[in-house]
Amino acid sequence: MAGFAVVHLAGENVTGGLAVERALVMNPNCAHAWMVSGFLHCFSNRPDPAIVAIQQAMRLSPLDPLGYMFTHVVAMAHCFARRYEQATEWVERSLSEQPRFLPAVRLKAVLCGYLDRREEGKWWVKRVLDLHPGLTVAAFNLIPSRLHSFRRKCLPYISKASVKPACRKDK
Repeated sequence: MAGFAVVHLAGENVTGGLAVERALVMNPNCAHAWMVSGFLHCFSNRPDPAIVAIQQAMRLSPLDPLGYMFTHVVAMAHCFARRYEQATEWVERSLSEQPRFLPAVRLKAVLCGYLDRREEGKWWVKRVLDLHPGLTVAAFNLIPSRLHSFRRKCLPYISKASVKPACRKDK
């Protein structure tokens, strides 16, 4: 968890990643270390190793109370790999376990944009705003630097899912 904190709070991907790798060497049966490893692979644009790490976490702790985070990381990894249908299946699993998990709700809205599901996307964007009423594009821009490429991918699709057709420039 310290390695994750170093990555998340300080943006030190290499240092945090080394701490997570060391934790896995010291205890290869730690599901949460595998989950963090999956997050780090995902945020480093390595979706397939992320999925492998999360699958290991799920094998080690199949009834984990944080299982919704496991499935969310798999969904993100599939999204990064442009496997949007698979990502949708996984994010729905995450949401079925924890319907108020804001990162999964946001990802669902983004996936609706990628899959051109405008009406469904509008509902999910509304859900995002219900859960996080103060969210703005400026606030969304505060996402940590390791996710800038993800944010750049998300914004157009959140807009695509949420903007009224009459207001869209491409229609």
